Amino acid sequence: MYEVAAGIFGQTLDLDPLNGPFNQAIYFNRASAYHKIGKHDEALADCDAAIALNKEYAKAYLKKGDIMMDQEKWDEAVHEYSKLKEVAP
Repeated sequence: MYEVAAGIFGQTLDLDPLNGPFNQAIYFNRASAYHKIGKHDEALADCDAAIALNKEYAKAYLKKGDIMMDQEKWDEAVHEYSKLKEVAP
């Protein structure tokens, strides 16, 4: 189910690659799907893509922190959560 969702989100990104506000949410949603199926590298890349489109996209920092926690990368998780505090105090 999540694999299908990730594929559909990928197709959606192809529809309008210049629509940053819309695509940041699509990247985040695909990151969430990847996270659910354990594709952490892909999920982190999509979080980074969402953040590149909007440096204050709090949900992407939160998702990155959650992924890092699942990988037991504690320091990296704290770093991402700290960024979250900066953009959404």
